[in-house]
Amino acid sequence: KGQASFKNVRFQKFVPEIGPKVASLSVNASKSADGSKVYLMVVNKNLGFPSAATIELKDFFPAKTGHAWVLSGPSVVATNETDRESVKVTQEVFNIADNAFEFTFAPHSLTAIEIDKK
Repeated sequence: KGQASFKNVRFQKFVPEIGPKVASLSVNASKSADGSKVYLMVVNKNLGFPSAATIELKDFFPAKTGHAWVLSGPSVVATNETDRESVKVTQEVFNIADNAFEFTFAPHSLTAIEIDKK
């Protein structure tokens, strides 16, 4: 409780700088027990911007396409309480060439990727 007075105070939005030492993508990878599939779980921790990445698969010869399921919404605080379609999972198919592919991860999203062996 109380009152405070300040003179010559200015407020500005603080936007932390994300430099090369702070990764916006958190990634976990695994392979099926029989070695026929590779799985990635990727969280884009950047709240305002998509993050593009080139993913190279070593010692694995992938099919020409992969599948991704993206859990995302219009904002980090979005819910499905009033709009059942606000936060949802969308599915994407992407191309793979020469054991590598590029993928753009939506802001504040979780992406599950599944890649079959050739």
